[in-house]
Amino acid sequence: MKFKFEKLDSRTHGVFLADFLRAIPDGEKNAVTTRELAHLFDLHPRVITATVARLRKMGVVLCSSGAGYFVPASDDELRHFVRQMHSRMREIKLATISAEKMLERRETHG
Repeated sequence: MKFKFEKLDSRTHGVFLADFLRAIPDGEKNAVTTRELAHLFDLHPRVITATVARLRKMGVVLCSSGAGYFVPASDDELRHFVRQMHSRMREIKLATISAEKMLERRETHG
């Protein structure tokens, strides 16, 4: 079934999210890739990435690694994911600071 993600009514959207969550395995050793999920749901990989982001914003813990997406099966997997996210936050913060400094220089030097 091909989903137009943005155009789903709330009931269909809820069913899709439930099905999506059931497709995410426990443990990194069982991780499923974006490509595999896209094939399973007949969706573009960007929709898979957006779905994961939406679920995370809703408070669902979905870990990711080079192996794919998974629900943490252990505290170690969860700790590793938390460390990865903190590292990404620091990298984004540094990039943002550099861009802000450039913008400030451009605004003050016209």
